[in-house]
Amino acid sequence: MEDKLTQPNNATISQKPTTAIKELQIIMKLTTNFFVPVFGDFKGRRAGLIKTLTTDVEDFYNQCDPDKENLCLYGFPSEQWEVNLPAEEVPPELPEPVLGINFARDSMPEKDWLSLVVVHSDSWLLAIAYYFGARFGFDNLTGDAFSV
Repeated sequence: MEDKLTQPNNATISQKPTTAIKELQIIMKLTTNFFVPVFGDFKGRRAGLIKTLTTDVEDFYNQCDPDKENLCLYGFPSEQWEVNLPAEEVPPELPEPVLGINFARDSMPEKDWLSLVVVHSDSWLLAIAYYFGARFGFDNLTGDAFSV
């Protein structure tokens, strides 16, 4: 399909949709259908973890009692967080955060312990994002969809 573009001097130019435009249309469709939900999940979980390690840090510290079992820090898409035992189902539906964040709490300075939790939380967020990427088939997309 050709579009006619009118120039300021009333001359018309024929323009066929280019490959770049077609690729952009594919990317827009992928963004709407696939990437937005994955990014929204990632963004919500990340916001929950940031809240944990900034505004709610005292509450988080108190919940990580070293005398309890292996505890994990979970961030949720709703921007909430929770310190809890790992899921009992084997294998778990989603990648699990690191186990036992509570054990090292009293054996190291608080800032160092929080830094350790941050590193593990960051790794977990990436694992979740890659899990959803594989689940939604991002690895099966043709290279044409991503070339510009």
